[in-house]
Amino acid sequence: MANFKTHIQASTIISGIASSVFLELHILTIPEAIYCWLAGSLGGILPDIDSDNSHSLSIMFGLLSIAVCLGVFVFLSGKYTLPYLWAAVVIAYIILNTFIRYIFEKLTVHRGGCHSVLMGLLCVCVGVNATHYLNTDKHLSWLIGLFIGLGFLTHLVLDELYAVDFSGARIKRSFGTALKLFDIKNKSTTACLFVLLGINIYFLPSHNSLINTLNTSISDYKNTMK
Repeated sequence: MANFKTHIQASTIISGIASSVFLELHILTIPEAIYCWLAGSLGGILPDIDSDNSHSLSIMFGLLSIAVCLGVFVFLSGKYTLPYLWAAVVIAYIILNTFIRYIFEKLTVHRGGCHSVLMGLLCVCVGVNATHYLNTDKHLSWLIGLFIGLGFLTHLVLDELYAVDFSGARIKRSFGTALKLFDIKNKSTTACLFVLLGINIYFLPSHNSLINTLNTSISDYKNTMK
C-alpha cells in the first residue's frame, strides 16, 4: 500500500486541480476554493485513521483536532465570552484525543471498516452537516463534503494500485482490501457505520442550492466561451 507521504501528496494534488476547475467556473471564490482544497487533502488521509502505526494515528488525530477545535470555536463564537470559548476548545480536544481515540484503537483494525466506500460516504455526510451547521452556505457545505469524499476515494484507489505489481505482473495479497463497499468481516463496526450514515443522511441540508449554483456557473461559463 502507499505510504502516508504518497497519500497526502496525491490527495493534495487532485483536490487542488479540482478546486482550481471550480474556481475557473466561478463556482467557488478563492477562499472557498482553499477550503475545498484543504478538505480534499484531509479526506486523503482519513482512511488511515484506523492505522496500526501509532505515529500515523497521532498525525491523523492531530489534524482532526485542529479541524474540530476550530469548528467548536467558530460555532460558539459570539455566543460566549473568550474564557468559555477556550474552555470548550480544550474540552473538545481532550474528548477527541482520549475517549474517541481510545474507542478507535480498540474497535478498529487497519484496512477494516474505515477503509471502505461506506466510511467514505459517512465522511462526506459528516463534512456536509458539520460545515452547514457552522452557518456555511449550503452549496459550499456540499462541495466541502464532496471534496472530502474525493480525497477519501483517492486514498482507496491509490492503495489498490499499489497492490498491483506491474513490473512482476502479479497481484499482491492486499489487493481488494482497500477499495471495498464495506467490511463484511467486522459486522458490528459495519452496522455502526450504517446507522451513523443513516442519521447523517436524515440531517443533510437540501442539495438544490448546489445544483442551481452548478447549472448557473456552467451556463455562464459556456456563454463566455462563445
